[in-house]
Amino acid sequence: MSDLTSIENLINPTDDEESVTGRFTKKQTEIKAKEIEKQTEANAKISGLGYVNLFAFPISPEALVLIQEERAREMNAVCFFYDGKNIRLACLEPTEEVKEELARLSEQYFATGKLYLVSKNSLTTALEVYKSIPKVKKYESGVEISEENLEKFKEAIASYKSLNEKINEVNITDVVTLMLATAIKVGASDVHIEAEEAGVAIRIRIDGVLQDAALISREKWDKIISRLKILARVKINITNKPQDGRYTIYLKDKKIEVRCSFLPTSFGESVVMRILDSTATILELEHLGIRPEIMPILKREILKPNGLTLTTGPTGGGKSTTLYALLSFINKPGTKIITLEDPIEYQLPGINQSQVNEKSGYTFSDGLRSILRQDPNVIMIGEIRDLETAEISVQASLTGHTVLSSLHTNDAAGVIPRLIDIGVKPYFLVPAINAVIGQRLVRKLCP
Repeated sequence: MSDLTSIENLINPTDDEESVTGRFTKKQTEIKAKEIEKQTEANAKISGLGYVNLFAFPISPEALVLIQEERAREMNAVCFFYDGKNIRLACLEPTEEVKEELARLSEQYFATGKLYLVSKNSLTTALEVYKSIPKVKKYESGVEISEENLEKFKEAIASYKSLNEKINEVNITDVVTLMLATAIKVGASDVHIEAEEAGVAIRIRIDGVLQDAALISREKWDKIISRLKILARVKINITNKPQDGRYTIYLKDKKIEVRCSFLPTSFGESVVMRILDSTATILELEHLGIRPEIMPILKREILKPNGLTLTTGPTGGGKSTTLYALLSFINKPGTKIITLEDPIEYQLPGINQSQVNEKSGYTFSDGLRSILRQDPNVIMIGEIRDLETAEISVQASLTGHTVLSSLHTNDAAGVIPRLIDIGVKPYFLVPAINAVIGQRLVRKLCP
């Protein structure tokens, strides 16, 4: 070959030479990947952890969905194996966050957990598997209430009485979905699941009255309550203490919040699920059923530029509904309204709504201090529960803010002794309080 030909080949390599270069680059990449895996394996031994290469590992969707994709990417960790008894978690670094997540999963699913170290390439391969899983709007601790199942059961339910016929026909997984589908279809505010000597009674509160809906055999109760606890993200193994949790059902056009309360009783735990539809219609003030002679007084007091208005009455008596109706009445373009709720029960246009989270340290009192720095005209606090919240609410009402809230007393007259009992100074109450509403639900004839 002439010198000229050699120069041409260097400038324009042949197909064979290109193929050799490609194979060489590929080989280099493979060698480098193997070195990284060896180094990761060595690091795992030093750390006392297991090692796994997930590049060709058959990761099951059942294992992967135990952790949400966003959470997995945040922690740089994935759950790559779950067989009902064992949980295996792979991570780039064994951080405290990763260890806590493994401990939580092990506790929730009564499984033995083990931590493994993986390389970045191996983890990236595992994270890509999320794309092959059918998309749902949100996973709830590995258990999900799907819209399809809700709709399927709603079609089969004629009234709450249908629940007893259907509940013993479905498997354990679908029992909770069936109960929720029934409650949503009949417009119930609560579902009560009560362990009794003969079985487990399900009662549904419709229009303020509890209706007996179904009876489940006691054999199924342990599995049903475990599923409820997983959904509500409370500890499965604690049965002798009260626990509170919540979860959200995401539908196409709205979301439904479900608050769960677990209480130990003589025959087992009793569960109450409060169902909150964020898109439910807000009643106008005139449609609440307030007595005609009281309406002008209430309107006058609520339109004052400052002062405290409180709603009182028993649980489920419509206090929140009254507060929302009052907010809708005073919601004008020139008025800045901020609410602090637990949780947000209805979405109100033109109003800034904030949800407290006691577990993460965002309490009513902390939120209330922050709200006051937002320069609001009107503040709505879901409930006054402690001295700190009560004092800040009273001070806010005395310094140019309209404050609305609820208080658990039997009647309007009980508000003053209740606030004094909490610890509020009596001389603050007279100038602070504009109005106190005592209310009950009244039975109405079916239209």
